[in-house]
Amino acid sequence: MPYKALITRLYLNPNQHQFPLSLMRASRSLYNQALYNVRQHFIKTLVYLSYNENYKLLKDSEHT
Repeated sequence: MPYKALITRLYLNPNQHQFPLSLMRASRSLYNQALYNVRQHFIKTLVYLSYNENYKLLKDSEHT
């Protein structure tokens, strides 16, 4: 089954442009932090860090 992408163009003024950029930046940072937690936990314990355990570590993050 081929995947299709929907392209959406947003026409925003400079003030409106900053909000989606800040959301994308926060999302990227949170993803990278979660990936780092999983990797470091695996290196230390050789056990995969579960989603729920990672959530507990990230819920007080500055990116949430």
